[in-house]
Amino acid sequence: QSVGANGETPLNLGDLLPEYVSVATHIYTLEVSDAQETVSDDVIVTIQVQQIEIDIKPDSEDNVINLGSNGVIPVGILSSANFDATELDPANITLAGAGVRVRGRGNRYLATEKDLNGDGLTDLEIKIETENLDPGTFQDGQAVLQVFDGDPETGTEIYSGSDDVTIVPPE
Repeated sequence: QSVGANGETPLNLGDLLPEYVSVATHIYTLEVSDAQETVSDDVIVTIQVQQIEIDIKPDSEDNVINLGSNGVIPVGILSSANFDATELDPANITLAGAGVRVRGRGNRYLATEKDLNGDGLTDLEIKIETENLDPGTFQDGQAVLQVFDGDPETGTEIYSGSDDVTIVPPE
């Protein structure tokens, strides 16, 4: 790394291998040597789950979910100035423990790119299978969407968002 006039050197997290920048607190040690003397200093970097905005049932004011409906729930993942929802892999997304529905027998996920909230940014709308929702995960009338850095079973959560829901019993 190059060193500036005042002895500063930038730490670009993009240059680090992914296994060193997972969601956690990391201690990186900078070591400088002039072949006669070595000096080191630590920097603590905390990487947290980024909160994102979601909208369950984007075309509806009420977010009523009938757990016995065997249908799908549309969920909008909203882009912002510093977050592009269209870059997410639907395979890595869950809502209340349920994954994005797959078309047929293939691996084509029910996911559509469109501006859901009229802000000029392209959002991602996914469809979640109602029958796979875990009722035990609804907390205080909220459903939580999680995005992982890989398979939801083994990956680390990197994004999270929630929206109000009303659960109704099956008819």
